[in-house]
Amino acid sequence: MMAGMDAESVDAVVCDPPYGLEFMGKEWDKLGYGSSAVTMQAWHQGWAEAAYRVAKPSAYLLAFGGTRTVHRMTVALEDAGWIIRDMLVWAYAS
Repeated sequence: MMAGMDAESVDAVVCDPPYGLEFMGKEWDKLGYGSSAVTMQAWHQGWAEAAYRVAKPSAYLLAFGGTRTVHRMTVALEDAGWIIRDMLVWAYAS
């Protein structure tokens, strides 16, 4: 969908991409983590680059991630051109 959007046309990106944990057996959650963490990171970098292209220079991105895989997404975001400023953590006991 972002491929059809104008460059530098978005003020903010807020998303909850698949975490790639594959624990539920759902196709949408298979990003390659089980077989290759590098594959999962490349998947995240693909959408992060598309989001960076459509984002205005002053835009921000908020992406939710799972505790076991958020580091791969963070590196992918940085490699796509985003500047990592802050990280919010939702800590809870179960």
